[in-house]
Amino acid sequence: MRLQWRLLAAVFLLVATWIFTVGPPSALQEALELVDASSPHPPIGQYRVHEQYAGVSTGSQGDVSPDDQMYLPPMYTSLYLHLLPCVGIATRPVPPPRPLPRNPRFVLLVDSWERQQTGTKTVESLASIVEQYGLVFVAPHVRMSNIQGIPGWTQWRSPHALDGFTPAKWLLPMSEYYDVPYSAGHLPMVSYEDFVARSNSTITTALMLDWEKNSCKGGRPEWYPAYGASMQALQMKCFDGHFPAKSLTPQIVDDWFALGNGVALAEAEGRPPPPVPSVAMLNWRKHTFGPDFWFMDLWKGKCRFRWNAKWNRTAVEFAQRELPRRYVAIKIRSGDWLRHYWRPKSRDEVQVCFDHIAQAAQYYLKHLGHSPDTPVFMATEWPNPPESKYHYATVSYLTAAFNSLHRAVRIVSYTNNAYDIGIVTLVQFHVLLNAAVVVGLEDTMLQLVRQYNPRLPLALVGSQSGRKCDNWNPPPAGGRPPPRFLYLVQARKLDEVLQISDDSEMLCLTFGERSPYCDYRPHTTWTSGRNHLWKRAIRLPRRYEYYIFMDDDVHLTTPKGFEAMLLKYRPAIAAPGSAVHFPSDFKDKNTEALRIGTFDAMCNAYHQDVFFHSLVLPYYDGMDSFTWWASQLYAIYLAHIFHPDEVYGFQLLPTTNSRREGTYPQRWDLPAMNKPFLDECIPEADPRRPLWKGFVQVAVRQATAAPGTRRHLLPKETLDEYLNRDTPWWRKVKQIRDEAFA
Repeated sequence: MRLQWRLLAAVFLLVATWIFTVGPPSALQEALELVDASSPHPPIGQYRVHEQYAGVSTGSQGDVSPDDQMYLPPMYTSLYLHLLPCVGIATRPVPPPRPLPRNPRFVLLVDSWERQQTGTKTVESLASIVEQYGLVFVAPHVRMSNIQGIPGWTQWRSPHALDGFTPAKWLLPMSEYYDVPYSAGHLPMVSYEDFVARSNSTITTALMLDWEKNSCKGGRPEWYPAYGASMQALQMKCFDGHFPAKSLTPQIVDDWFALGNGVALAEAEGRPPPPVPSVAMLNWRKHTFGPDFWFMDLWKGKCRFRWNAKWNRTAVEFAQRELPRRYVAIKIRSGDWLRHYWRPKSRDEVQVCFDHIAQAAQYYLKHLGHSPDTPVFMATEWPNPPESKYHYATVSYLTAAFNSLHRAVRIVSYTNNAYDIGIVTLVQFHVLLNAAVVVGLEDTMLQLVRQYNPRLPLALVGSQSGRKCDNWNPPPAGGRPPPRFLYLVQARKLDEVLQISDDSEMLCLTFGERSPYCDYRPHTTWTSGRNHLWKRAIRLPRRYEYYIFMDDDVHLTTPKGFEAMLLKYRPAIAAPGSAVHFPSDFKDKNTEALRIGTFDAMCNAYHQDVFFHSLVLPYYDGMDSFTWWASQLYAIYLAHIFHPDEVYGFQLLPTTNSRREGTYPQRWDLPAMNKPFLDECIPEADPRRPLWKGFVQVAVRQATAAPGTRRHLLPKETLDEYLNRDTPWWRKVKQIRDEAFA
């Protein structure tokens, strides 16, 4: 009986896979009849490059013409080009190969437990160790986009991405996935075959990374040298996987290669020492040698590995057969919904995302001049998600959602059972790169798409974080009202026009590299840069409801959510997420709006009354030579005094700061910073002095929404009183204001 059920389940799985990836024969035949076989596609082996045209509206991108400005939703911060380190990697030249050191020591990566783009991070991490300590990288084997295995070694246990034992014949050389000549130009590298010849098929040390903190006694690594394998390791050493990379020393690395101080492996008994020293890394992760699961120091910003472009030929041939010349593509990573921290609580949470994807696909078909039943390409791993496929409730939501998408849009997918699933993913990736527009949800794969083809238009209907699909808001037939928010952004460089939300515009300043979209001020401080943007905004011909200062390395995950909170509560000043400073004993983590005392400068919103008719702005820059942190401290103090209980924090809106580059004055000396404020700005005799709270962290629940007419104007008499005071502080502030309002 058990065997019958297994056979029945296998038949059901085959039928479901056929339906999802191919569709009924009649639908596929009709789709193929729509393909214009004579229309030109990009040359095989090249990506289509989408040229931007002059005068494109803020936030628009890509393959459109001036008389066909199709709507594109705002780009998420994680996909901004200036925050992606490897933009243009597909067309970077191949450097000459790096020579091997005089006495080479070789490193093999045996398994990494990471897939696709995250697998690349693990390779980059090990490459950083190789580069730092003068080692040689041995090109590893790959299967299912995992770095894994040495031919003849045993797979003792299977990670969630794999199904059972992996025969050696399924292991592919690294060159099938990655552009090896390109990587060999960035670090010393040899092929596995070359290493076999140099080492007499003998590895000095198998270095097992210990993640369970039990001296490697919790179990064997994923891959282990088996009896009879041609490649063997003489000894096993245990090493803490969390050992900090910054604490590695040449002596520690030398010890990895030293023979005689590890546990001898019986599988290699009788073998002589190898002619060259080597170490095989077992149980490698993207967070190896780091303090946390998302450790990035070894791989962030590295661009030494890129995917093999030979699969673009397969992608182009597929598109020529089954898609129109300018086609719409969809990218859906179903596995994200199955992760325990993002699992939906209802079907509606999933369905709304798929409904918006379907609406967006139909929208772009129309704007590209196609009929509604024109084939649309979809890249996805469904119906075989890599993990948690037995969370039946979520799988049922996804099944219904994918079925609805197939009913709404004629889907064409690329599958090939003769290929490793990782190779299929690479072909899908290249089909995405050649699309006219890609519809999907913000995720790490689309970060790669942006870096390989920066001008490809992306229409992101939602975000990866929490699976929120609130970013698809095409304009109604009558057009949109003027935007209500202006973002003021300082950046080292900015490679594109940013539209942070559908209801906003942007002014920007760059201080590192010139940008055609921003003012270039290479010698500004943080304070003078913000004041420059403040003056530029003051001089604009129209006003906005809120002005939002934001640094370029800030990830505001839900700009629409932040804007909605501003319109709901109408605060004088507000900060989202981690920009809120909480008191140490604060426990109310579920209240959306709080009246706060202090807040980080990474992202601050100012009501138009405060922006124009208050004394919080401009920032005072008199202490910039001492510390750049003082100007924000003074803005907090002035908010206490002139807008008490009107500064809000919205703690439920995720906000992160991804980069803190450069050297600048960073002193936190409160007495020294307070002195000019207390002596020159609000002296002891000032009647408002009692309102000054100092640097105190306060968070008080605010449950009442405010009317849309709430105002924060300071009386003209108050402005005149302070701006006419004869102190260095107020003379400086008055000078900046006069320049702005002249």
